[in-house]
Amino acid sequence: MSIYLIFLFPSLGFLHILLSSRFSDQITKVALQWSCLVLVSNFFLLQNQWSAGLHPIVTLFKKFKGDWLLFEWGSLLLHVDYVSFFFIFLSNLLVVICIIISWETIKFLKKEFYLCLMATNILLIGVFVCMDLLLFYICFEAILVPIFLVISIWGARKERYKASYYFFFYTLFGSLFMLLSIFKIYGQVGSTSSLLLSFISVEYQIWFSLAFFLSLAIKVPMFPVHIWLPQAHVEAPVSGSVLLAGILLKLGGYGFYRFFLPLLSEGLFFITPMVLMLSIVGIIYASILTIKQTDIKRLIAYSSVSHMGFVTLGLFSNTIEGFSASIILMVAHGFVSSGLFISATVVYDRFHSRIIRFYKGLISSMPILGSIFLVLTLANISIPGSLNFWGELLAFNASLSSKNGLWLTIFILLSIVFGAIYSVNLFNSIFFGASNRVNIGGRDVLKGEFFSLFILSFLAWIIGLFAFNFINTINVNILEIIALSS
Repeated sequence: MSIYLIFLFPSLGFLHILLSSRFSDQITKVALQWSCLVLVSNFFLLQNQWSAGLHPIVTLFKKFKGDWLLFEWGSLLLHVDYVSFFFIFLSNLLVVICIIISWETIKFLKKEFYLCLMATNILLIGVFVCMDLLLFYICFEAILVPIFLVISIWGARKERYKASYYFFFYTLFGSLFMLLSIFKIYGQVGSTSSLLLSFISVEYQIWFSLAFFLSLAIKVPMFPVHIWLPQAHVEAPVSGSVLLAGILLKLGGYGFYRFFLPLLSEGLFFITPMVLMLSIVGIIYASILTIKQTDIKRLIAYSSVSHMGFVTLGLFSNTIEGFSASIILMVAHGFVSSGLFISATVVYDRFHSRIIRFYKGLISSMPILGSIFLVLTLANISIPGSLNFWGELLAFNASLSSKNGLWLTIFILLSIVFGAIYSVNLFNSIFFGASNRVNIGGRDVLKGEFFSLFILSFLAWIIGLFAFNFINTINVNILEIIALSS
């Protein structure tokens, strides 16, 4: 069964919405039906692909087997492994959730909004299946356009224009260095297919590693190039925040995992100390800033910067545990952070304020939301049993096994304490205490909101309960990446 079929249903859904009348009352249902079909079909298509025998990356390097696309500039390989599968599933799921939670909030230009979501889904699938640097770059950068439109058109306040340009130009500027490196790689090797890039000369790898690092670090985002993220989160609509936190922040980490580490192994040794230092500084710095925040969405946004610091820390630890920790934390963050942003938006929709001090005692009027928020908060602080717990546990193990591991572990433990402080304080401030008069009478979660929050909370914990199966599955591909980088 061809891997290209995973593009079939999202493309058909995009065309169906494009050809539909913008005045149709059924356009939201059409978008939801297609997105659900994409989620289910891609799950079974990829499962069937595995049962038919997926070729591991190492085998592809040796035998050049797989599905090929032929373009003027050479052969572009599409490939799915277990790690790609989880990110594709997360992308498809979050697009479904974005449509559900935007059912009542998107009042104008609905057709264009759903076209942006479907286009984002197609491009995300392209990012996670391509094994060619140029194709990866095209999909990687093209995602900027629909997300820019989502923030600038459907954002809540006038500051959305500034936030959207922050997001667009920060990420575009960094990616230009990657594009120049890709052109230079093509000039050296004669191809951009990752199957042939083991021939990159050592003298250029340091410069390529710096260029790729800048581009991917902005997407993560790492300190000090994280400035665009809180601004974009605060001004984006709930669907924009979910896509940003749930999957777009993972593109940088995935780029490090898929291309940087196996292809630029010589540059890796040069850049690793700087990356580890920036990761630690970013984790502590973002944790302290998170404690000081008074805006709910900005608090969750800064906590994302802190959590993604663990991802880069694990990726550049050069250990199996570190690689596993980074993949687990990216998937877990996609579930938990998306749920927290939806919860914050539910509260904002009821009372039209994101200031934490405005709220008290919401648990009496919104017990369902309070219960789900508590479950997400416990996962966010990595309570045993959650998927986050296993990711941070493996990150500790990876830090201890590295050089100066004791100091790294001390800083990580300090950041965990900070994380517990701001997470528990946020929940207590909003849901506990004597109810303010202005907080009385808030309607609890609606059906669509409950469904979205329940699915995200359920997955964050159920995968954590079966984490050993998850870890063993992704370790198959992690060992291949380590073999290629050695």
